[in-house]
Amino acid sequence: MDYIDGFVGAASKKDLKPVLAQLFADESLVTRSLIDGVLRRDPANIDAWTQSFEIALDAGDAERAGQAGLKLLELFARGPDRDMVWTVANDPRWRQFRMPSRFLSAVADLHARAGDARAAIELYRRQADEAAPGDVAGLRALVSEGELLLRAGDARAASAVLKRARAHPACTEPWQERIERALRVGPATRALRS
Repeated sequence: MDYIDGFVGAASKKDLKPVLAQLFADESLVTRSLIDGVLRRDPANIDAWTQSFEIALDAGDAERAGQAGLKLLELFARGPDRDMVWTVANDPRWRQFRMPSRFLSAVADLHARAGDARAAIELYRRQADEAAPGDVAGLRALVSEGELLLRAGDARAASAVLKRARAHPACTEPWQERIERALRVGPATRALRS
């Protein structure tokens, strides 16, 4: 009964691994693949996703950390304690890795919605710099950064970023229209168009 109570009652990020360890004489057998198995059976298990995030960060596996981090952001955003998204977004450990573009975008968008333009811009810049040439994620990051700079009233910086976005290999007609719309609506439009 201790195992079932522990599994059901696991409420923190460190709770699930010790519970699963009760099943094994050797705790080192509680591995990433075991946690992944739990996630396949219960994809909304926040504790298992947290463990997956922790294990991936400890192993330096940026791809897995990004996947688990994205899932945690989604689960926390839908849950009763939405502020928990910040435990993932503000965890300093992931910043040392080259995280997946979708994760960087999600965290940047989170900061932008919360009104922290500085943190959002920093992440959009990182995303654009780390994206492969021609990757639409880099273009999206540039456009998002430019739009934030416009809202902040920094027309000169916005113009430079949006010009970079226009020159991006993935900048197709819908993106060009979005950039033009941002330039028309933004402050000091005349300075931006030059």
